[in-house]
Amino acid sequence: MKRFFKFCLLLCLPVFLMAIFYIVLDPFKVIWHYDLYYQSDDFIQLNRGFVSAMHYANHHEEYHYDSYIFGNSGSIAYHEEDWKKYIPETSVCYHFDVFGGSVGDLYGGIKYVSRQGDLKNVLMILDIGSLSTSENKGILFSVPPILKKSNLFKFHIDFFMAFYKIDFFLSYIDYRMNQQFNPDMEGRLINPNWKLGYNPINNELIWEKQEESIEKGTYYDANRIRIIEQGQFPEKVAKPGINKERMDMIRKMKAIFDAQMTNYRIVIGPSHNQVRINPDDLQFLYDVFGQEYVFDFSGINRWIFDYHNYYDAGHYRSCVANEIMQIVYSKK
Repeated sequence: MKRFFKFCLLLCLPVFLMAIFYIVLDPFKVIWHYDLYYQSDDFIQLNRGFVSAMHYANHHEEYHYDSYIFGNSGSIAYHEEDWKKYIPETSVCYHFDVFGGSVGDLYGGIKYVSRQGDLKNVLMILDIGSLSTSENKGILFSVPPILKKSNLFKFHIDFFMAFYKIDFFLSYIDYRMNQQFNPDMEGRLINPNWKLGYNPINNELIWEKQEESIEKGTYYDANRIRIIEQGQFPEKVAKPGINKERMDMIRKMKAIFDAQMTNYRIVIGPSHNQVRINPDDLQFLYDVFGQEYVFDFSGINRWIFDYHNYYDAGHYRSCVANEIMQIVYSKK
């Protein structure tokens, strides 16, 4: 029997050591407390929804946020300094974005924030994907437990398993040892040439290096232009994405806005693929939020004909976001 237990211990020892190594390093920053999640030497992409939720939890009592930009990665183009042209200058803004965010993710953020304080102003940035995306999307897009009742053990096991995927783990060790980003690390680690800037007060990510490269005239090479311009479907209409569960969550969002007397705007952003939002989905948003507060820029629009309006095929620039806000807030 003793021999059997020793054998079991020997089998478990490697897993135990792997767990200790992972917990000490906390590569995805989901275990320990961090006042500041983004550092200058980061080279691993974090779960943006987790950062948005935890940074808010750590700092909302310090800053007393009352105005929020909600959305997925497309909302990065919207900045506090530009938004404040249309809301009271005294507003204290927070950017609560979730990469790959679904209706459920956004509702979780709105519900969580509403329990902590005021939602005086809300700008919610949607797209066709956020209206139809499921919530099982991998570790970088999974919903943080603080926003939704979920299996905390599974949440952490998923990150643990992702860390020890052979391709990722080897890239991680290579970079830690050599501090050198190689082309084969693309998609696994952060390319330092295109790392986003960060504002730790309002949780904004900023396309700083991309804008600098655009200004120098070096950003739009032939390959990037090809990627941006391919895959356009001007005659295509998206399939219905708002099912009964999402309808319920959207109605609950509106109930929160009503209870808080929130000044809100809902934007369906301009996708470069030119696919139009499903008319039934759009009508539902009109019915719930009011047509005067919902603005649809999907399908063919004024920005899709110039690749300079996009960083890549999925993300438009801040100059486009500024034009959108001007349209959205100029109509009463």
